Parts: sequence; structure tokens; C-alpha cells
Amino acid sequence: MTDSERSTILDVDKIEKQSRKLNLSDKDKVEKATPPSHTQTTRPKFQTSGSTFPIWGREQPQFQKLTQDAQTDICVVGGGIAGLTTAYFLVSAGKKVILLERGEIVSGESGRTTAHIQVAYDDRYYRIIENHGFEAAKKLLTSQLSARDLIEEIIKRESIDCDYLRVNGYLAVEDGDKFGNEPDTEESLDKELKACKELGLPCQMVNESPAKGYKRALCFPEHGQFHPVKYLYRLAQIIEAKGGRIFTNSPAATMSGKRVTTREGRVVQCDHLVVATGTPVNDTVTFHTKQEAYRSYVIAGRVAKDAFPKKFLFWTTGSNYKYVRLENNKERKDCDYLIVGGCDSKVGDELETIPERYEFLEQWTRKNFPQVQSVDYHWSGEVYEPMDYIPYAGKNPGSGSSSEYVITGDSGTGMTNQTASARLVADMILGKANPWQTVFDPSRKPWKEAKQWLKTQVEVGTKLKDYVKSSDISDEYELKPCEGAVIKKHLKPTAVYRDESGKLHYYSAICTHLRCVVRWNKAEKSFDCPCHGSRFGTHGDVLNGPANKPLAEMEDLIPSK
Repeated sequence: MTDSERSTILDVDKIEKQSRKLNLSDKDKVEKATPPSHTQTTRPKFQTSGSTFPIWGREQPQFQKLTQDAQTDICVVGGGIAGLTTAYFLVSAGKKVILLERGEIVSGESGRTTAHIQVAYDDRYYRIIENHGFEAAKKLLTSQLSARDLIEEIIKRESIDCDYLRVNGYLAVEDGDKFGNEPDTEESLDKELKACKELGLPCQMVNESPAKGYKRALCFPEHGQFHPVKYLYRLAQIIEAKGGRIFTNSPAATMSGKRVTTREGRVVQCDHLVVATGTPVNDTVTFHTKQEAYRSYVIAGRVAKDAFPKKFLFWTTGSNYKYVRLENNKERKDCDYLIVGGCDSKVGDELETIPERYEFLEQWTRKNFPQVQSVDYHWSGEVYEPMDYIPYAGKNPGSGSSSEYVITGDSGTGMTNQTASARLVADMILGKANPWQTVFDPSRKPWKEAKQWLKTQVEVGTKLKDYVKSSDISDEYELKPCEGAVIKKHLKPTAVYRDESGKLHYYSAICTHLRCVVRWNKAEKSFDCPCHGSRFGTHGDVLNGPANKPLAEMEDLIPSK
């Protein structure tokens, strides 16, 4: 990117191109790290989309609920990194902004990330060149470089203490696994090296990496890492200090062009609407046939402070990819944490294999990082994979309104992709040119991935016909407290949950998005839809879209008093 592009498009100072740690004020301390997740008895009050507890979990700042109608320049729906960053750019430009969040801020997937700030692309630049052409790949690279620099500039400008570091990243080739994933080849590493050199992204092939079993790797300088929750909590407070208004526990029920109505009937009138909810909850079909929802699994293992000479990012190629980072733990003096993720599965599928996936991750970690002393945390998060590898950000093609925008398709690198998407959407609203607008265009069709698109639609069609061929259990009275299941009750697919007191709760097991049958996720204690990735809590509430209505309560099954 040229200096003129940076000043015109990004309006930030030129960043020094040397690895370093920012010298930031220490304003935002948190409690001492919690004990291992599987034995925790006390936790910070942290609203999140699963029952497992991420290492970042800490009490959210409190904001008011929307209790009356309002009017604003821009209404942003979604309180994760995409929504908060968009709101920050717009209030910084003098716009009036209202942000609506279904739960508390960062209660969705942004609080369950592993927070890699990657410039190297998760789906590989050589694939982008093959599918979209060299110029599109160059613009995509520009978006990733810009996102990294934007995050750093916001941290510096606003004095946000979030443990930000510039680090080296290492990419290695992955083997196959017991879950049916095929091994990758060394050729993919060579192709990526060639693509990066052509695009001008600094990297080199090395014969040593932080992982014991992976010697040959591509090394990328100038990547980054931070504490995502500290960053986003502070960003939310800054938005309000700049005049923006954030309303939590205010789920948007209907959204169209310049009007948003909450579930309680409050109306926000706006000139522009930005839907930044992970996957769009205002869209029924368009985006959900062009991307797939995956669950990615994560563990955090304790290591000694001096276990590694430097912090780093490490990730591997192939469908059985892993991703690793070393958390700069300022709250504990006795250890750091090695955070390892991977072993993905489609949302709602292969739920019975989740314990094996965590076990496999731990075995892989202990083999390649023998410095790990104990595994203290495990959790999972949802990612949305566009079939053609690039996020969707811009005007919503399914809306019919020129004032409605959408951000989705993080493609596994949400910190950079969603920051870049936020910058793009803010620029469009502000009437500024943006170099990656055409590349991120939500109206594009994934024709070059037609086989994958057709395969996915066939799979969805098959699942839509699944009206509980076999129940999880023979009788709901088998359930223990805090357990759930999907059964056939009075010929109806039924989601049943027994709460802590022993009371049974009955809900329709039909997803409120496109009527697929949900399945019980024992690990996260949720009812997950295998068609398009919607997830519901133990009392039918929406945890992840595209569904935007809770599971219907089956009152006829509730025992009479």
C-alpha cells in the first residue's frame, strides 16, 4: 500500500515496520486467572454463547437496555469486533451511532476467539489468485495489512491496555487425522511462498519452528496478538465517550433499510443500518447458501514463563489444520498459556466426537509442545467459511435498500477480516473510496466453487428431511439435571432440557431459520442446527444466527400443575 493510499483511505500514521511491544498504560487489570475449566466453581460473570469457559472470560461492562424509541444516523446491530469497530470508526468521524446487542457486548464469538492478528491468509493467497485473480489477491493482502495497522493505531491512539505484541508467524504442513481429514503436501507450502513473493508479502522458508514435529515452515514477520476482550471492552467504553449509544439485552427482531424494531417493540429510525451479527440474522437465504458454519475447538495449557524465548503464532495447512499462540499472561507471575485450536467440525454434525477432538488436540499439543504442564481451559467457537474464501462486507444484496449493509464470513481470521470489513463499511457510509470494496462485495457468486456449493446444498436438503429418525434417549425422564436431548414426542421433534432444579422444559426442535431439526451439543449445552449453524440455549433462546427467533415452547407437553 502506498503512503497516499494509507493517508486517504485509512487516515492513520505510518506504522514502524519493526517488531516491538507497545508501551501502553496499565489501566485495565483483571482477576487472577481462573482454575481449570473442567473444575471451576467460581467464574467472573461472563455472558457467552457456550457453557465452556474461554481463557478471556471476564465480567462485561454494563450498558443500558433500549427502553424507548430512538433516532440516529447509523444503527449497528451486533456487539462483537465487527460491530464495535464499525461504530468506533463512525463516531470518530462525528456520526451519531446506536449499537444494539442481543446479550451483553462481546457475548458471542468475539469472546471465544484465539485472537490471531494474521497478515498471512488462512485460506492461502495462492488459492485466492487461482479463484479470483492476482489483482483481487493484492487487494485482499492490502486489507489484511491495513487491518493489522488499524488495530495497532487504535490501541496507540486510545491507550488501550490489551497485551498487544508484534510477533513472527509460522506456517507448516499438516498430516491427516482420525476424523477423515486428508494430509496436505509440501507443495502447498511452496505454492504459498511463491504467491506471497509475487504479492510482495515478506516471508521466507525456514528449517525450524516453535513446534517440535514441524521443522520446515514459512516464517512471516510482523504478525500480531492481543487480548481480544480487553481490547473490545475498552473500545465499547470509548464509543460511548465519543457520543455513541450502546444498548445491550436489546435483540433486534426486524431490520429493514432505515428501521430496526427490537423484540420488545422499540423502534430505532436511522439513515443507515449495519448488520454485524457473525452471520446475518436479517437474511433468510442469500448468505447462508454461500458460506458454512464450523465449530472450532480450543485448549489452553499452562507453560513456564521462560518456556519459549519469544512469543509467536503457529498454524498449519490442510483440512486438519491447527493454530497456536502463546498468551502473554500479565495476571499470573508463575506461568504463560499456550493456546491451541483446531479439529473443526460443521455446526450440529459429529457432536458425539467432541470429547475425542479435545483429546486429540491435547495429544497433539503434548507431542509438539512438551513444555505444556497442564491443560487448564477448553472451549469452542463458531467460524463462518465463505465458499470462495473472502469475507462479505458492503451493501446487502438481499435487502433492496441502498442504506443497509452487512458484515459476515470471517473465514477463520476474524480479527483482521472483520476489522477490514468494518473500515470498508464505514468508508462506504462516509462516502470514501476503499481499495478492497469490489473484492468484499456481498453480491458476488461463488461460481468457481460450484461443486462445493452443490454438495453443501444437497447435504442441507438431506438434513431438512431429518425429523428425528432416532431419539437421543428413549425417555426424557432419563435426563439428569443440566442435560438435554432431542426426542420424538407425540410425533413431534422435541428439544428437552432438565434444569438444575430437576424441572423439564420442552421446546420445538425445529430451527426457526429454515425448519431443520436441531441436535443437542453436550459440550456447550446448546441445541445446534446442522443446516446453517444456528444455535439455541437450554431455554430455546438464540445463541447464534441465522435464526433470529427462539425455539417455540411446547406448552402442550408441560406437565399440568
